[in-house]
Amino acid sequence: MTADYQTAAVAMAGIPLAFAILYSIFGGIEFGLPLAALTHDKAGAARGRRYFSPIWESTNVFLVGVVAAVMTIFGAGLPILSSLLQPLWLLAAGALAVRGALIVGVFYGGWTNWTARVLLAVVSLAIPAVLIQNSTIMLTGDGDLLNHLGMVVALGTLAISLAVALWAGYFYTPGKTTRDLARLGFWLAIMLSWFTLPLAIALDGSVLSDGRNVLSVMWPVYGLSLLAVLTLASEWRRRYWVASAVLTAGVAITLFVAQMPYLVRPTVLLTDMVTNGFSQIWIATAFGLAVVVVVPVLFVLHRLVATDSRH
Repeated sequence: MTADYQTAAVAMAGIPLAFAILYSIFGGIEFGLPLAALTHDKAGAARGRRYFSPIWESTNVFLVGVVAAVMTIFGAGLPILSSLLQPLWLLAAGALAVRGALIVGVFYGGWTNWTARVLLAVVSLAIPAVLIQNSTIMLTGDGDLLNHLGMVVALGTLAISLAVALWAGYFYTPGKTTRDLARLGFWLAIMLSWFTLPLAIALDGSVLSDGRNVLSVMWPVYGLSLLAVLTLASEWRRRYWVASAVLTAGVAITLFVAQMPYLVRPTVLLTDMVTNGFSQIWIATAFGLAVVVVVPVLFVLHRLVATDSRH
């Protein structure tokens, strides 16, 4: 394969990456939202319940975008991906179904007991920890996560801490529980991304089996985490959400860099699975238009819900 063709394949892989980043940032708020009901801040808990509407479930459109982009752009690799990822996706689907049932019960069915609210928060935070293991499998080429517990723990705890930081940062209120959780979640995520994640990558022989060093794949998270810290100098109330979003993008791009130029390391190249050049143009255009249309629509809907919740 020529270098140009490989570059084109990597560029096309940026489409599902973009959807994954959007889903991580906005889905993180959604998955952290049930924590509002567990805080001692009664006003914050009430506001969390008002915000918890079906509109937030619309963030799953970005997850659909990830799956649709991979299926259309790298369709030839679906049999391989399916065999590796099917158990994980069944687990994630089960967790999403349980979460949906708990949401209906807690917020619409009158389940007011503490156990149901705790279970909803636990299941919600477990979902990003499960979904991020797609990267573990694709980076190692091994569907057995027990063989890569270091990566599983590092990525899982990082996903949970980012979800807490994104939710609390979005609903940040000075002097309230969300302020403390936003700070805790963000700085814990910084520590995990700077030290735990690179250590897990270095110790897992599969990820760097081609002779690369840790710095060659970790530079995006290092650079963007510094930018995230700089954003905290702002006086904007949601500065911790912006910082957490920037850090989330850094983690996603780092995993992307570690993955390239493979669909599944270390044997399945993107160039062997990508669709033809003519189709690439139409697919890229379609997904670009989808982002241009969908993101503003979701933003307006969420703003309308926010406005209604203040009345």
